[in-house]
Amino acid sequence: MWFGPDQMKWSNQFQAEQPNLWQALEFCLTEPGEARTGLWMAGALWWFWHQRAIRDGRRWLDRALACDTEPSRERTRAMWVVGWIAAAQGDLPYALTVLDEAVEDAREFDDQEALGHALQFTGMAKWFQGKLSPAAAAHERALAHYRAAGVVNSLTAMGLSRLGTIVSAQGDPRRAVALCREAIALCDARGEQWAHAWALWNLASAHWLQHALRQADTNVREALRLKTALGDRVGITWCVEMLGWVAAAKGDARRAAVLFGLGDTRWGQIGEWLGTWQTARDASNHARTQVAATHADRPAAPPVQRNCRRTTAVPPRSVDHSG
Repeated sequence: MWFGPDQMKWSNQFQAEQPNLWQALEFCLTEPGEARTGLWMAGALWWFWHQRAIRDGRRWLDRALACDTEPSRERTRAMWVVGWIAAAQGDLPYALTVLDEAVEDAREFDDQEALGHALQFTGMAKWFQGKLSPAAAAHERALAHYRAAGVVNSLTAMGLSRLGTIVSAQGDPRRAVALCREAIALCDARGEQWAHAWALWNLASAHWLQHALRQADTNVREALRLKTALGDRVGITWCVEMLGWVAAAKGDARRAAVLFGLGDTRWGQIGEWLGTWQTARDASNHARTQVAATHADRPAAPPVQRNCRRTTAVPPRSVDHSG
Protein backbone atom coordinates (compact mmCIF):
# COMPACT_ATOMS: atom_id res chain seq x y z
CA MET A 1 0.00 0.00 0.00
CA TRP A 2 2.62 2.53 1.10
CA PHE A 3 5.31 1.92 -1.53
CA GLY A 4 3.74 3.71 -4.47
CA PRO A 5 2.25 6.91 -5.85
CA ASP A 6 -0.68 7.25 -3.41
CA GLN A 7 1.23 8.21 -0.27
CA MET A 8 -0.34 11.65 0.00
CA LYS A 9 -3.82 10.17 -0.31
CA TRP A 10 -3.17 7.56 2.38
CA SER A 11 -1.52 10.06 4.70
CA ASN A 12 -4.41 12.50 4.49
CA GLN A 13 -7.01 9.74 4.80
CA PHE A 14 -5.42 8.30 7.94
CA GLN A 15 -4.98 11.79 9.38
CA ALA A 16 -8.71 12.40 8.92
CA GLU A 17 -9.46 9.03 10.54
CA GLN A 18 -7.12 9.59 13.48
CA PRO A 19 -9.88 9.70 16.15
CA ASN A 20 -11.20 6.36 14.88
CA LEU A 21 -7.70 4.87 14.83
CA TRP A 22 -7.16 5.95 18.43
CA GLN A 23 -10.50 4.47 19.43
CA ALA A 24 -9.68 1.17 17.71
CA LEU A 25 -6.28 0.97 19.38
CA GLU A 26 -7.76 1.80 22.77
CA PHE A 27 -10.35 -0.96 22.35
CA CYS A 28 -7.71 -3.53 21.39
CA LEU A 29 -5.47 -2.65 24.31
CA THR A 30 -8.22 -2.75 26.91
CA GLU A 31 -10.50 -5.54 25.64
CA PRO A 32 -9.47 -9.04 26.81
CA GLY A 33 -8.10 -11.14 23.96
CA GLU A 34 -7.53 -8.26 21.55
CA ALA A 35 -3.99 -7.22 22.53
CA ARG A 36 -2.37 -9.06 19.61
CA THR A 37 -4.57 -7.19 17.18
CA GLY A 38 -3.59 -3.92 18.81
CA LEU A 39 0.05 -4.87 18.51
CA TRP A 40 -0.44 -5.63 14.82
CA MET A 41 -2.16 -2.28 14.24
CA ALA A 42 0.46 -0.25 16.09
CA GLY A 43 3.26 -1.86 14.09
CA ALA A 44 1.46 -1.62 10.75
CA LEU A 45 1.12 2.16 11.16
CA TRP A 46 4.90 2.76 11.13
CA TRP A 47 4.63 4.97 8.05
CA PHE A 48 1.96 7.18 9.67
CA TRP A 49 3.83 7.54 12.95
CA HIS A 50 7.00 8.71 11.24
CA GLN A 51 5.22 11.33 9.20
CA ARG A 52 2.43 12.75 11.24
CA ALA A 53 2.41 11.41 14.81
CA ILE A 54 5.81 10.28 16.08
CA ARG A 55 5.09 10.96 19.76
CA ASP A 56 1.67 9.30 19.57
CA GLY A 57 3.25 6.34 17.80
CA ARG A 58 5.75 5.88 20.62
CA ARG A 59 2.97 6.00 23.18
CA TRP A 60 0.75 3.45 21.41
CA LEU A 61 3.63 1.09 20.65
CA ASP A 62 4.88 1.17 24.23
CA ARG A 63 1.39 0.34 25.46
CA ALA A 64 0.86 -2.42 22.90
CA LEU A 65 4.19 -4.08 23.70
CA ALA A 66 3.37 -4.00 27.41
CA CYS A 67 -0.03 -5.63 26.76
CA ASP A 68 1.33 -8.55 24.72
CA THR A 69 4.74 -9.80 25.85
CA GLU A 70 4.71 -13.19 24.13
CA PRO A 71 7.13 -13.50 21.18
CA SER A 72 5.35 -13.24 17.83
CA ARG A 73 5.83 -11.80 14.37
CA GLU A 74 3.53 -8.94 15.35
CA ARG A 75 5.63 -8.18 18.40
CA THR A 76 8.84 -8.37 16.35
CA ARG A 77 7.54 -5.75 13.96
CA ALA A 78 6.32 -3.51 16.77
CA MET A 79 9.77 -3.71 18.37
CA TRP A 80 11.70 -2.59 15.29
CA VAL A 81 9.16 0.18 14.73
CA VAL A 82 9.41 1.50 18.30
CA GLY A 83 13.18 1.09 18.17
CA TRP A 84 13.26 3.24 15.05
CA ILE A 85 11.07 5.89 16.69
CA ALA A 86 13.13 5.84 19.89
CA ALA A 87 16.34 6.31 17.89
CA ALA A 88 14.78 9.18 15.96
CA GLN A 89 13.74 10.78 19.25
CA GLY A 90 17.24 10.46 20.71
CA ASP A 91 16.41 7.68 23.17
CA LEU A 92 19.34 5.58 21.96
CA PRO A 93 19.86 3.19 24.92
CA TYR A 94 16.24 2.05 24.75
CA ALA A 95 16.34 1.91 20.95
CA LEU A 96 19.36 -0.39 20.91
CA THR A 97 17.90 -2.63 23.62
CA VAL A 98 14.59 -3.18 21.86
CA LEU A 99 16.23 -3.52 18.44
CA ASP A 100 18.54 -6.24 19.80
CA GLU A 101 15.45 -8.12 20.94
CA ALA A 102 13.83 -7.59 17.55
CA VAL A 103 16.92 -9.03 15.81
CA GLU A 104 16.80 -12.13 18.01
CA ASP A 105 13.08 -12.69 17.48
CA ALA A 106 13.28 -12.07 13.72
CA ARG A 107 15.93 -14.77 13.50
CA GLU A 108 13.78 -17.10 15.63
CA PHE A 109 10.84 -16.61 13.24
CA ASP A 110 13.10 -16.66 10.16
CA ASP A 111 11.63 -13.29 9.15
CA GLN A 112 14.25 -11.87 6.79
CA GLU A 113 12.41 -8.60 6.18
CA ALA A 114 11.97 -7.87 9.89
CA LEU A 115 15.59 -8.83 10.47
CA GLY A 116 16.65 -6.38 7.77
CA HIS A 117 14.62 -3.57 9.36
CA ALA A 118 15.90 -4.30 12.87
CA LEU A 119 19.50 -4.30 11.63
CA GLN A 120 18.98 -1.14 9.58
CA PHE A 121 17.65 0.83 12.55
CA THR A 122 20.34 -0.60 14.80
CA GLY A 123 22.74 0.88 12.27
CA MET A 124 20.88 4.18 12.40
CA ALA A 125 21.22 4.28 16.20
CA LYS A 126 24.93 3.50 15.92
CA TRP A 127 25.24 6.26 13.32
CA PHE A 128 23.60 8.68 15.74
CA GLN A 129 26.23 7.69 18.31
CA GLY A 130 28.96 8.56 15.83
CA LYS A 131 30.03 4.91 15.46
CA LEU A 132 30.41 4.93 11.70
CA SER A 133 31.98 1.51 11.12
CA PRO A 134 29.36 -0.45 13.14
CA ALA A 135 26.63 1.70 11.55
CA ALA A 136 27.83 0.95 8.03
CA ALA A 137 28.24 -2.77 8.81
CA ALA A 138 24.68 -3.01 10.17
CA HIS A 139 23.29 -1.32 7.05
CA GLU A 140 25.28 -3.64 4.77
CA ARG A 141 23.89 -6.65 6.63
CA ALA A 142 20.37 -5.24 6.44
CA LEU A 143 20.62 -4.75 2.69
CA ALA A 144 21.93 -8.32 2.31
CA HIS A 145 18.87 -9.65 4.14
CA TYR A 146 16.57 -7.54 1.95
CA ARG A 147 18.20 -8.93 -1.18
CA ALA A 148 17.95 -12.50 0.12
CA ALA A 149 14.24 -12.04 0.82
CA GLY A 150 13.53 -10.11 -2.41
CA VAL A 151 12.25 -7.15 -0.38
CA VAL A 152 11.97 -3.85 -2.25
CA ASN A 153 10.04 -1.07 -0.52
CA SER A 154 10.33 2.38 1.05
CA LEU A 155 12.47 1.12 3.91
CA THR A 156 14.98 -0.66 1.67
CA ALA A 157 15.35 2.62 -0.23
CA MET A 158 15.83 4.42 3.10
CA GLY A 159 18.57 1.97 4.05
CA LEU A 160 20.39 2.51 0.76
CA SER A 161 20.42 6.30 1.02
CA ARG A 162 21.29 6.39 4.72
CA LEU A 163 24.24 4.10 4.03
CA GLY A 164 25.20 6.69 1.43
CA THR A 165 25.49 9.41 4.06
CA ILE A 166 27.45 7.11 6.37
CA VAL A 167 30.02 6.15 3.74
CA SER A 168 30.32 9.81 2.78
CA ALA A 169 31.26 10.59 6.37
CA GLN A 170 33.79 7.74 6.10
CA GLY A 171 35.40 9.46 3.13
CA ASP A 172 33.84 7.67 0.15
CA PRO A 173 31.77 10.38 -1.60
CA ARG A 174 31.57 8.55 -4.93
CA ARG A 175 29.88 5.50 -3.40
CA ALA A 176 27.72 7.78 -1.26
CA VAL A 177 26.28 9.55 -4.29
CA ALA A 178 25.80 6.23 -6.12
CA LEU A 179 23.85 4.72 -3.20
CA CYS A 180 21.59 7.77 -2.87
CA ARG A 181 20.92 7.83 -6.60
CA GLU A 182 20.14 4.10 -6.55
CA ALA A 183 17.55 4.77 -3.86
CA ILE A 184 16.09 7.69 -5.84
CA ALA A 185 15.81 5.53 -8.98
CA LEU A 186 14.10 2.80 -6.96
CA CYS A 187 11.53 5.31 -5.71
CA ASP A 188 11.04 6.95 -9.10
CA ALA A 189 10.16 3.60 -10.63
CA ARG A 190 7.21 3.28 -8.23
CA GLY A 191 6.18 6.92 -7.93
CA GLU A 192 7.27 6.86 -4.28
CA GLN A 193 7.78 10.26 -2.61
CA TRP A 194 8.49 9.70 1.09
CA ALA A 195 11.70 7.65 0.82
CA HIS A 196 12.57 9.62 -2.32
CA ALA A 197 12.64 12.78 -0.22
CA TRP A 198 14.79 11.10 2.43
CA ALA A 199 17.17 9.93 -0.30
CA LEU A 200 17.43 13.53 -1.50
CA TRP A 201 18.11 14.64 2.08
CA ASN A 202 20.84 12.02 2.44
CA LEU A 203 22.27 13.05 -0.93
CA ALA A 204 22.27 16.67 0.27
CA SER A 205 24.05 15.54 3.43
CA ALA A 206 26.69 13.73 1.38
CA HIS A 207 27.23 16.84 -0.76
CA TRP A 208 27.30 19.08 2.32
CA LEU A 209 29.96 16.91 3.93
CA GLN A 210 32.04 17.43 0.77
CA HIS A 211 31.29 21.19 0.84
CA ALA A 212 29.42 20.93 -2.48
CA LEU A 213 26.96 23.53 -1.21
CA ARG A 214 25.08 24.34 -4.42
CA GLN A 215 24.23 20.67 -4.94
CA ALA A 216 23.34 20.23 -1.28
CA ASP A 217 21.03 23.25 -1.42
CA THR A 218 19.30 21.98 -4.57
CA ASN A 219 18.79 18.49 -3.14
CA VAL A 220 17.44 19.60 0.23
CA ARG A 221 15.06 22.12 -1.34
CA GLU A 222 13.58 19.37 -3.50
CA ALA A 223 13.35 17.11 -0.45
CA LEU A 224 11.54 19.88 1.42
CA ARG A 225 9.08 20.30 -1.45
CA LEU A 226 8.21 16.58 -1.32
CA LYS A 227 8.06 16.48 2.47
CA THR A 228 5.79 19.52 2.56
CA ALA A 229 3.42 17.96 0.04
CA LEU A 230 3.23 14.83 2.20
CA GLY A 231 2.84 16.75 5.45
CA ASP A 232 5.85 14.89 6.85
CA ARG A 233 6.52 16.85 10.04
CA VAL A 234 9.71 15.02 10.92
CA GLY A 235 11.09 15.26 7.39
CA ILE A 236 10.24 18.95 7.06
CA THR A 237 12.10 19.72 10.27
CA TRP A 238 15.22 17.87 9.15
CA CYS A 239 15.12 19.77 5.85
CA VAL A 240 14.91 23.11 7.66
CA GLU A 241 17.88 22.09 9.81
CA MET A 242 19.94 21.11 6.77
CA LEU A 243 19.08 24.37 5.01
CA GLY A 244 20.43 26.18 8.08
CA TRP A 245 23.71 24.27 7.83
CA VAL A 246 24.02 25.11 4.15
CA ALA A 247 23.21 28.78 4.70
CA ALA A 248 25.78 29.02 7.48
CA ALA A 249 28.43 27.35 5.31
CA LYS A 250 27.63 29.85 2.54
CA GLY A 251 28.12 32.73 4.97
CA ASP A 252 24.44 33.77 4.93
CA ALA A 253 24.23 34.21 8.70
CA ARG A 254 20.88 35.99 8.80
CA ARG A 255 19.11 33.31 6.77
CA ALA A 256 20.76 30.57 8.82
CA ALA A 257 19.63 32.19 12.07
CA VAL A 258 16.02 32.37 10.89
CA LEU A 259 16.13 28.73 9.80
CA PHE A 260 17.61 27.59 13.11
CA GLY A 261 14.94 29.50 15.01
CA LEU A 262 12.22 27.86 12.93
CA GLY A 263 13.85 24.47 13.34
CA ASP A 264 14.09 24.78 17.12
CA THR A 265 10.38 25.51 17.29
CA ARG A 266 9.56 22.50 15.14
CA TRP A 267 11.82 20.15 17.14
CA GLY A 268 9.83 21.04 20.24
CA GLN A 269 6.50 20.47 18.49
CA ILE A 270 7.31 16.96 17.32
CA GLY A 271 9.16 15.86 20.45
CA GLU A 272 12.37 15.07 18.64
CA TRP A 273 15.81 16.60 18.96
CA LEU A 274 19.11 15.94 17.22
CA GLY A 275 21.15 16.33 20.40
CA THR A 276 22.15 12.67 20.59
CA TRP A 277 23.14 12.35 16.92
CA GLN A 278 26.82 13.15 17.17
CA THR A 279 27.42 14.17 13.55
CA ALA A 280 24.33 16.38 13.44
CA ARG A 281 25.06 17.82 16.86
CA ASP A 282 28.58 18.78 15.83
CA ALA A 283 27.35 20.20 12.52
CA SER A 284 24.60 22.22 14.15
CA ASN A 285 26.80 23.57 16.91
CA HIS A 286 29.50 24.56 14.42
CA ALA A 287 27.01 26.27 12.13
CA ARG A 288 25.31 28.15 14.98
CA THR A 289 28.65 29.26 16.39
CA GLN A 290 29.63 30.54 12.94
CA VAL A 291 26.42 32.52 12.63
CA ALA A 292 26.60 34.02 16.13
CA ALA A 293 30.23 35.01 15.62
CA THR A 294 29.47 36.64 12.27
CA HIS A 295 26.92 38.96 13.87
CA ALA A 296 28.60 39.46 17.21
CA ASP A 297 29.53 43.10 16.54
CA ARG A 298 26.61 44.15 14.40
CA PRO A 299 23.41 46.00 15.42
CA ALA A 300 21.31 42.94 14.54
CA ALA A 301 23.36 40.70 16.80
CA PRO A 302 20.86 40.11 19.65
CA PRO A 303 18.01 38.60 17.59
CA VAL A 304 20.43 36.62 15.45
CA GLN A 305 22.31 35.29 18.44
CA ARG A 306 19.08 34.39 20.17
CA ASN A 307 18.40 31.83 17.43
CA CYS A 308 21.99 30.57 17.37
CA ARG A 309 22.99 30.50 21.02
CA ARG A 310 21.18 27.27 21.76
CA THR A 311 23.32 24.23 21.07
CA THR A 312 22.45 20.59 20.82
CA ALA A 313 24.24 19.79 24.05
CA VAL A 314 20.89 20.03 25.84
CA PRO A 315 19.17 16.80 26.88
CA PRO A 316 16.76 15.54 24.20
CA ARG A 317 13.17 16.61 24.82
CA SER A 318 11.97 13.27 23.60
CA VAL A 319 12.20 11.82 27.12
CA ASP A 320 8.66 13.14 27.47
CA HIS A 321 6.47 10.85 25.37
CA SER A 322 3.15 12.37 26.37
CA GLY A 323 1.57 12.64 22.92
